[in-house]
Amino acid sequence: MEGATSLRGLLYSHLRNNDVITSYMCTIGRRLYAIRSRCKQLFRCCSSRPTARMGPDTTGRSSRTARLC
Repeated sequence: MEGATSLRGLLYSHLRNNDVITSYMCTIGRRLYAIRSRCKQLFRCCSSRPTARMGPDTTGRSSRTARLC
């Protein structure tokens, strides 16, 4: 994560009010949001339909999966 932060800072200082930096930040943001939303989807799947995902042994497994998020 350190490399991404320094690269972002470098780009930000050089291209402050530029379309390039805007699109770059959007790409990074979208990637991070995708990771976060995927985790939320997993959590929602575990909480709403644990039987479809996990089988008979639902409560222990689903809470364990949710905690990984």
